[in-house]
Amino acid sequence: MKLTEYQEFLEYADKYFRQIRAKHSSSFQCRKGCTGCCEPDLSVLTIEATNITRYLLAHPELIVELERLEAEDPHHGSRCSFLKRDGGCGIYPVRPFVCRSHGAPIAIAREEYYQIDVCPLNFLNNPIEELEQEDFFILDQWNEELLAYHNSEDRIALRLSSLIKTATHE
Repeated sequence: MKLTEYQEFLEYADKYFRQIRAKHSSSFQCRKGCTGCCEPDLSVLTIEATNITRYLLAHPELIVELERLEAEDPHHGSRCSFLKRDGGCGIYPVRPFVCRSHGAPIAIAREEYYQIDVCPLNFLNNPIEELEQEDFFILDQWNEELLAYHNSEDRIALRLSSLIKTATHE
């Protein structure tokens, strides 16, 4: 997948998330400072790493800030290394697809059913079992599109040091 196609894919994912959130606004607790989905040790496809790295290289002041953040490790390894002390995302404009879909209901196709899930903080009074199909990120479809034009399923650790190291070897 070319970088511009990937960026369009991310824009569409954001739009889709906003549609779900608008339809079920009272069911979402997602906000800056909520870090439940900011898991450590995530990995991203190389196209995602390239997108993040290009952004970082265009913003060298951000690299300095994120290097300091990674060294300080304010969350003691329990959260994503890009999670700032205040709960904001250090790479929010270029965060990968997995981060853009967190919080919304997701569905994964199984042989005879869909396995559904959502952040345990969301949809507390609105059971996701009662939602319509368009209220879910059907991950198989989204991942298929993400991988459609990408020639490798190689993954890179979502850490500043891994991304910068990869960029210097491109």
